[in-house]
Amino acid sequence: MRLPRPPDDDRVNRPRLRRGLGALAALYVLAAIFIVTRVGLSGHVMEPLPLALLLGGMFALGLAVIAVALTQLWRANELKGEATAARLQAMRLNLAISETSDGIALTDPEGRFTLMNKAHLKMFGIESQDAATEMHWTDVYAGAERERLRRDIMPDLKRDRHWRGAAVATTPAGAPVEQEVSLTLLDDGGILCIARDMTGIRADERSRRRLEEQLLVAQKMEAVGRLTSGFAHDFNNVLASIQGYAEILRDDAPETSPGRRFAGQILTATKRGRTLVERILGFGRPARDSTDSCDLGTAVEEAVGLLSGAMPPSITLSSAGTTPGLTVGLSSDQLMQVLMNLGVNARDALGEREGSIRLATGEAPLPEGWAHVRIGQRRPATAYACVRVEDNGDGIAEEQMVRIFEPFFTTKVAGAGTGLGLAAVHSIMAGCGGEIVLASKPGAGTRFDLHLPLLAIGVQPSPAASATAMTRPKLRVLIAEDDDMLREALAEALGRHGFTVHAAHDGKEALDHLDRHPGEIDILLTDESMPVMRGSEMIRRLRHAGSRLPIVLWSANADPALLEAEGLIGAASTVEFCRKPASTDDLIAALNRAVNAA
Repeated sequence: MRLPRPPDDDRVNRPRLRRGLGALAALYVLAAIFIVTRVGLSGHVMEPLPLALLLGGMFALGLAVIAVALTQLWRANELKGEATAARLQAMRLNLAISETSDGIALTDPEGRFTLMNKAHLKMFGIESQDAATEMHWTDVYAGAERERLRRDIMPDLKRDRHWRGAAVATTPAGAPVEQEVSLTLLDDGGILCIARDMTGIRADERSRRRLEEQLLVAQKMEAVGRLTSGFAHDFNNVLASIQGYAEILRDDAPETSPGRRFAGQILTATKRGRTLVERILGFGRPARDSTDSCDLGTAVEEAVGLLSGAMPPSITLSSAGTTPGLTVGLSSDQLMQVLMNLGVNARDALGEREGSIRLATGEAPLPEGWAHVRIGQRRPATAYACVRVEDNGDGIAEEQMVRIFEPFFTTKVAGAGTGLGLAAVHSIMAGCGGEIVLASKPGAGTRFDLHLPLLAIGVQPSPAASATAMTRPKLRVLIAEDDDMLREALAEALGRHGFTVHAAHDGKEALDHLDRHPGEIDILLTDESMPVMRGSEMIRRLRHAGSRLPIVLWSANADPALLEAEGLIGAASTVEFCRKPASTDDLIAALNRAVNAA
């Protein structure tokens, strides 16, 4: 882009200076000739005084001529300096416009490009200045955007003589260019166009916004985890009490009596309650290094079978690529919960109109033009299998694609959803080390790609350690439990199996009992969440004091992975972990394992 060269004042003024000095010199010579001629023609000699005056006048006139000449010379030098400075400034301005990263262009009154800097050429993918000649400035925008500029922007520009806003241009290759555009209407009717490429900045902003939203989701999940942790402890204490007394009723009732059958139903209900609490806990505390596994193809087929009964006649449900033999690292219950939640959400998105839902295994390219987000992170050096759940419903707006995983966030009408389904999906996938890729386009549909860790061929999850069948006779156990009803149920159940039971309300009371009765306790059964002193703190104090007393830590909300990492449970510590509530048989098996490991 070249600016007009400014006028050279030095070249303009030097001829004027020469002409002025020449005129003055000529005037001086003519005056001298006139005087001499007049004297000569008169034939007489002038008097001294008039002659002196004449010569003095001529001398003064000469000085005046010299003064004028010097003044013109000084002015000429001054104008020359100003012209040089103006040329340098013009060169700097020309260079700045040429090298700036903002695209700058000028048009004629008809809107056709006349000048364009390098950034403008590059931004719009135009090869050269000549290629842009005679191109209308709106031609670099495509379709609806061009019409918007002509219909909405040009009237504002003509009225206000300036417009600033966002626009999306299109390169000859079809690539979109997000811009911040400034238009100024010039006095000659042309337009000054300044465009800044915001594509990278907008992409960074969207990426940062997604990261912030994902962080918000993680913080909300953590908050839900803290809330559910306290709930799980209290609720599982209730379940454990119910389970303990139900087992006593079952054992006391005759084999074929209704009371025994009723007690069995109570025990079944407590197991379901425990499963429910585990799922709620999963929102805030995903499982770590789970050894559960299931066959992916079988689970998908089972999910399709269950979902088919929940679909209206207008929705077609299908599956594809469900070949058995892919073993993934999460339990069948967890995978079924994930697939059922996604399937029910897809059904709700379609409503009563005709549509389709498909469950398929295997990776496939994301649909072109669909926005997508990734939730979770795959483990390094781990193979993954993919299962997809896709529908052709209304789709999800891009700004909601991360928020839908937040607990209690829902886009459904009031009363139609709890906002916990996708939060559970997020938690389960995070717990198994999986990744969710959500792709959607409003009006086209939604697709969830679930990347699940594969177990190595021939490797199956280790079965739970079998319970020791025999119970040591007259084993003396100290129970540390703050729930009075549960402590009483435990004492009754263990007493019926030959244990001698002592009880304490919290960790401090249990330590006091051990100090008062050294050598009289064979094993300690302790809860984790207790007033005054937690179970883990009591274990630390015992081990610090050198005690190797066998211990069973049972809890509804403690994380065994973290406890093991801290050295509080495991073979080296002779501390067994047992999830609350547990049946009497499972609890006795844990007590025996702890005693045998000591």
